[in-house]
Amino acid sequence: MFDSITRPAVLAIALSLSGCANLGAIQEFGRMSADGASYTKLSDDYVQSPEYRKAFTFRADTAQRDHLTMVAEERKKQSAELAIYHRSVSAYMNALADLAGDEAPNFDPELDAMVDAAAQARYLTEEKAEAVRALGKAFTGALASTYQQRELKQVIEHANAPLQTVITSMTVIMESFAESLNTEQAVFVSYHQTLIGMGEEKGQDGTMREPVAAQMAYANLELGKPAYAARARAIPRYIETLQKIGAAHQSLYDHRHRISDQEVLSQLAKQTRQIRAAYIAVRAAG
Repeated sequence: MFDSITRPAVLAIALSLSGCANLGAIQEFGRMSADGASYTKLSDDYVQSPEYRKAFTFRADTAQRDHLTMVAEERKKQSAELAIYHRSVSAYMNALADLAGDEAPNFDPELDAMVDAAAQARYLTEEKAEAVRALGKAFTGALASTYQQRELKQVIEHANAPLQTVITSMTVIMESFAESLNTEQAVFVSYHQTLIGMGEEKGQDGTMREPVAAQMAYANLELGKPAYAARARAIPRYIETLQKIGAAHQSLYDHRHRISDQEVLSQLAKQTRQIRAAYIAVRAAG
């Protein structure tokens, strides 16, 4: 009888002294955020958008085509920047989940070389490059151990500021895409409406000059509309996903000294559900 009562109590005391705790909420937050951060479809669309727009300009409009060529070159640089952001946030979140599960954190070993190359090519400012490097450095010396909570607190403490910088940079680029998408759609619609008008123009005999061409242009216009509508829905939800990841990590940082409190973990679980809901909406829209 005595043993059956005291063993759970002894176990609880041992766990308390060793610093171990059920940090599944942090694990789930890390894994969910890693999935959200690794979603690159919208970033790829953003980079390819100028070339896509060029396909819907008339060959004679050389000024517009030249402008889009310049924009496309600029976005190739942003492509390298975005790739690093996606990869670094995902790597950080997975490593955070590893540590919360009392496993040795495994940060992406290739990121440093990617960052150095991007900084050398001036695709990343030194400030942003340092923010990405800091995410990996946050795990320097962090090991799965009986001091799990202390390790997590230190990682979160060192990583929060650079993580917020990276997430803000991703958000700014996605907001730029939302703005350029409106322009792209307007160009797409205008191009096809012009073709429709030209095809429906009547000749001297009163019949349309190019009825088949007009119908094809109309069909392409209608086929293209859903893709724009899908991206228009997805972009703000992806921005929301990123912002919620940043807000949840900020909350962990603010409460890092009581990281195992049930109140803190319950709030994080709620925030993780919100991240999941936003990310599911992104995938459904895309």
